[in-house]
Amino acid sequence: MSLKRRDEIYNLLVKRDWSRLIEWYMNERGAVRVLMSLLYDQSPLIRWRTVEAFGIVSAELSKSEMEAVRQIIRRFFWGMNDESGNLIRNAPESIGEILFNVPSLIDEYGLVLASFQKEEPFERGVHAALARISRLQPDFLNSISENLESSFNNSDPAIKTFTFQIFKYMNIEIKDFDIKNLTADGSEFEYYNYESGLLEMVSVSDYIEKIPEQFQQNRI
Repeated sequence: MSLKRRDEIYNLLVKRDWSRLIEWYMNERGAVRVLMSLLYDQSPLIRWRTVEAFGIVSAELSKSEMEAVRQIIRRFFWGMNDESGNLIRNAPESIGEILFNVPSLIDEYGLVLASFQKEEPFERGVHAALARISRLQPDFLNSISENLESSFNNSDPAIKTFTFQIFKYMNIEIKDFDIKNLTADGSEFEYYNYESGLLEMVSVSDYIEKIPEQFQQNRI
């Protein structure tokens, strides 16, 4: 693909022009490789828009080629393996966004993703992805809730916050000690707001006050 064409895709991400991006993706040979390359872009916002794009195009792709969606997910898991020689740092978020948009694959890959919850440099990304997915289907994490609970002690404010979010969606009682600490925590972290399409800074206490109610979608 020419640099000019890549720039065109970049601009679609800037505009969040998902209809044109889907059209390109479904008709462009090597589209996965192009999107993968944009996960290494210097702009954090473009990297997150690319994460979002993987979810959106996978939803379309799943209508006719579910196995192709599985192949993308497996490619991301390989990119989380030291043996790959080329770590994809946004792989957990990308897998999470694919599962969010193709929830019929949550049972197949959700716990595999969760198994990386303590592996750097993916720890924050895994927790963010699990918080995203658990809003749709919280019960898939029931078997590892005790392992997740240890994340309340993590020094990363984002990880603690996403863990709180996961437990809220799972409807699991959170210790008073953890609730008090988090509701009084003014430390800030950056996160991607899927509603606005922007990166935002937020404090732990403000984020947990705005956690949306759990919702269910018809599973594909």
